[in-house]
Amino acid sequence: MDQTKFNFYDKIVSLEKKVVIVDIGYKYTKFGICGDPQPRCIIPTIIKDTQSGKSKNVFKYDTIEELYNNLVDFFYYLYFKRILLSPKDTKVIIVESLLTPIQVRETLAKVLFCHMQISYLLLVPSHMVALYTLAVSTGLVLDIGYKEACLIPVYEGYPVLHAYQSFPLGGLAVEKNIKRLLMEHYEKEMPSKLKLIENLTEKQLEDIKVRLCFVTTFERAQQILENKVLTPPPSVEYRINGTELLTIPGKVRETAFEVLFDLDADEISLPTMILNSLVECATDMRKSLSESILLIGGTASTLGIKSRMLAELKSLIKMPKYSKKLYVDDFKMHESPSHENYTAWLGGKNIKSRVKYQIGQI
Repeated sequence: MDQTKFNFYDKIVSLEKKVVIVDIGYKYTKFGICGDPQPRCIIPTIIKDTQSGKSKNVFKYDTIEELYNNLVDFFYYLYFKRILLSPKDTKVIIVESLLTPIQVRETLAKVLFCHMQISYLLLVPSHMVALYTLAVSTGLVLDIGYKEACLIPVYEGYPVLHAYQSFPLGGLAVEKNIKRLLMEHYEKEMPSKLKLIENLTEKQLEDIKVRLCFVTTFERAQQILENKVLTPPPSVEYRINGTELLTIPGKVRETAFEVLFDLDADEISLPTMILNSLVECATDMRKSLSESILLIGGTASTLGIKSRMLAELKSLIKMPKYSKKLYVDDFKMHESPSHENYTAWLGGKNIKSRVKYQIGQI
């Protein structure tokens, strides 16, 4: 084949519109192009307020008009400051939760079609496409995000919506717990540090959570509940604003994530969300789902969370309220093929090979 034919085919390929995949989370947004092994950028879901000049979350709004303007500013930044593409030359796949409010979904579509003037839009459910990364059609997908944990079972490619579970157990709850534990510790040890702890920003609390804290083992957690004296992990010095030093005690590091596993007044925790969902599923689904659990979301990447989850499930299944309804004797968890915070984005990328973009669809 001569060089002119090569040039001809190159032009055809270059004219094909790029497929952009966007996974908009409350805390972070994953943005990339189909064919990339990972998102091109993972950025905070924030914009700069034109009136105050301060940053604010895109999903903090009072009216639909305010949400529309927030999304316009956010997508303008994504396209023209980060990815450097014209939206008119792209097709868009939005990875979203099945529980996204209709008003938010319609406003998002209006922004992309009317303002950004994209030609194609496909909205795909995050819990379902996350399973595409594993090449399985059945799984119990638990998305542990920033504001809440949302669980939806998927059986043979269909979501079991009547068995969904959603509770405010996520990264925000952990950060609040870290601040509370630090306040309790320094109130006894060094009251002069209380003001410093009160002024900790969201970014600093998140940094402490991600870099210094972990999920302890099931055995140690039980001993802590029984108030047994244990040798704590080593304390760590954390520098604030480059000047102040704050000691993060080992006990705080170890117990920060216990808020996700401690049963509240309604006996709700991350493990009971899984068991309660299985109870709502049909009997013949339970074994397949219990042996195909997938954790996604930023908080799901915490050190020790998967082994702790399995240990909690094996312990809680012995409770009469579950043992008399669930005849499940084993739980298995998938290893995500990517970092957990962009597993759903990766599934959205894989869906392109399953969908023919002949007609724009929502």
